[in-house]
Amino acid sequence: MLTRIGATGAGLLMFAVIGPSPAGAAPDAADRRPPVATTSDRTPAPIGPFHRLGTTTVHLVDHGRPDPWVPASGDRQLMVSLLYPAVATPGPEARYVSRTLAPAIREWGVPGVPVADRAAVRVERLRGHAVVDAPPALVPGGRPLVILSPGFELSRTSLTTLAEELASRGYVAAVVDHPYEAPVELPGGEVTPCAVCGGRDPALGLAVVRSRTADLRFVLDVLGRRPLSRLVDTGRVAVVGHSIGGASAVEVARSDPRFDAAVNLDGMFFAALPTRQPDVPVMLVSQGVPTAGPQAGWTEAWAALAGPRRWLDVTGAGHYTFADTAWVLDRFGVRDTVPQDVAGLFYGTLDGTRGIAITRAYVVAFLDRHLRGMPARLVDAPSPAYPEVTFVG
Repeated sequence: MLTRIGATGAGLLMFAVIGPSPAGAAPDAADRRPPVATTSDRTPAPIGPFHRLGTTTVHLVDHGRPDPWVPASGDRQLMVSLLYPAVATPGPEARYVSRTLAPAIREWGVPGVPVADRAAVRVERLRGHAVVDAPPALVPGGRPLVILSPGFELSRTSLTTLAEELASRGYVAAVVDHPYEAPVELPGGEVTPCAVCGGRDPALGLAVVRSRTADLRFVLDVLGRRPLSRLVDTGRVAVVGHSIGGASAVEVARSDPRFDAAVNLDGMFFAALPTRQPDVPVMLVSQGVPTAGPQAGWTEAWAALAGPRRWLDVTGAGHYTFADTAWVLDRFGVRDTVPQDVAGLFYGTLDGTRGIAITRAYVVAFLDRHLRGMPARLVDAPSPAYPEVTFVG
């Protein structure tokens, strides 16, 4: 049985029902093949049991809500990449970033890299592991959904490796671009400017969190409608964010009961959480707490969280360890060009590939527990497999 939906700029997405499978925890028979090895121009390969992945791009317009940063541009637009387990389909694996967007990524997406060295960051050469518009492998009731929000000034492509890992574990990952907070390519090749990029006023941070909360709610609204609702189980939804996307993840989860869990990857809290919180499970992942102290607002937010909670700190990590940015700098050999004071704070000393492995492992374990009810000993106690990870709380 096939249903077709329009996928902006990427043709038609076909849905193929090949289930059932138990809770999406094991691959369907049609999905099995050996894992793809990582090459120099590939992102680190995901290691979950689903080895056939698909991706499509969806353009959303929130009619009646003017863009908060450039009202003259009209209603709020969002670009979303969906990644999911797929059936076997020949086709091109998605570029990490388009040639059109690559110059803007070099300008905003590799902070601290000197202008003279940015030309070496050839992100347009990279590819991921998901086939463009491959038919999703549907299961009755849909797969658990994880919505991801990137850091300020960072494209949604910065969360590609985490999204691919989630899809390889049987989740649907929806990675959201927030226009004018980062360079975003709209249909037709227009790249929105970074209208508020470079701002560091806490009032701006709070405004961004509030805007993203509305964005993330709207994405969930749309994914809950047919035919996309056949792909996802909107009764099992988590939100994960990096930096300001992490603060936004906690905010939307605490204020919207449709979200079942939230993960904040090193994101500052711009406003104190109310004393009384819903018991939504929250995981905080930080860098540098033993030496530099936590991000602003974390101690107060931690005390206010009423539900299941976990706070992990990663030794040797920098702020961009939890996205793909540190790995990208390593891949193109430019991390050493970043001034030391900037490098220590933003990139740390941890190898980029290792940072991706740690982020993937702990985010998956936390979500497996709270969306699937699976055992997740990794988030219960320190593990010898990840000696860099300290349990703060």
